[in-house]
Amino acid sequence: WNPLAQLAPPKSMLILEIGDEWLKMAGVSVASKSRKITSLDAESVHGFSEMEKSTKIAAFIRKHSLKPSKVIILHPSQSLTTRILSLPSTDLNEIKDIVGLQAVKQTPYAKEEISTGFHLIDSDPTGYSRVFLAISHRDVASSFFRTAEFANLSTDQINISLEGVRSWFEIGLSKEKKAVDEVTLLLDIDAVSTEFLILQGTRMIFNRSLSFGIKHLEERES
Repeated sequence: WNPLAQLAPPKSMLILEIGDEWLKMAGVSVASKSRKITSLDAESVHGFSEMEKSTKIAAFIRKHSLKPSKVIILHPSQSLTTRILSLPSTDLNEIKDIVGLQAVKQTPYAKEEISTGFHLIDSDPTGYSRVFLAISHRDVASSFFRTAEFANLSTDQINISLEGVRSWFEIGLSKEKKAVDEVTLLLDIDAVSTEFLILQGTRMIFNRSLSFGIKHLEERES
């Protein structure tokens, strides 16, 4: 075992979003300063078991001859509790402790039943920080890991789909000449949900996950 090998960047990645309605899969090749999507697919998995979803993942890997050195799971935002909090600290260790206490207050579940993650949005001179907090029930997150394991995959990282939307917007914004404090309303309309984001520059200042998507629009039209 070579510990230095763990520091080497991955040569390829497999990114999965395992939802109740859709399974989204992307193969990504990684170069020194770039990433390129080499394969992409979405499968309807309404009513599918974890094992059936894993079969779809395994078929995608075989079809595109993927050998991912890193596997990332994106947690659908509609099955998360998300909050943007203003906390009275700029010290990262203190913020971690405060977030741990706040997370329990934001859901009806016990501390042992939830998994949390956060990132720092910004800090101000008065000593306050704004953080984006995501809370998942452990049963939901565990289901994602089991589905990947059934496909003989070891998950390296779990993130949230909402961050993917924001990052995509940030990449697009970098190619345009816009004011850094310009406010943007961003809608990501999926099959059965819609992400509603308000950003100032690339900083998210408000978000909501709405239980309304393309499927509901089609039903209204018919």
